[in-house]
Amino acid sequence: MDSPFTVILYYQFAAIDKPDDWVAEHKRLCAGLGLMGRVYISDEGINGTLAGPPDAISEYKTALRSRPGFAQTEFKEDTCDRIPFARLI
Repeated sequence: MDSPFTVILYYQFAAIDKPDDWVAEHKRLCAGLGLMGRVYISDEGINGTLAGPPDAISEYKTALRSRPGFAQTEFKEDTCDRIPFARLI
């Protein structure tokens, strides 16, 4: 039986202009996809651990890689039977 959720762990060093502006946009993306976990965004890049349905995770990865400087972001992935995070931070 396939696990219903995917967990990803990733980071990417890349310059981010106005990281506070990107935080709000990024949180809307994650919330809209039903993802839970923690993502840290700074002017130096991004570091995150997220969980959600496989299709939502795939859409998230595509969205992140479409941003300038993030096309080469690598993700470590695993599956799980439940989302291990209580909220989105």
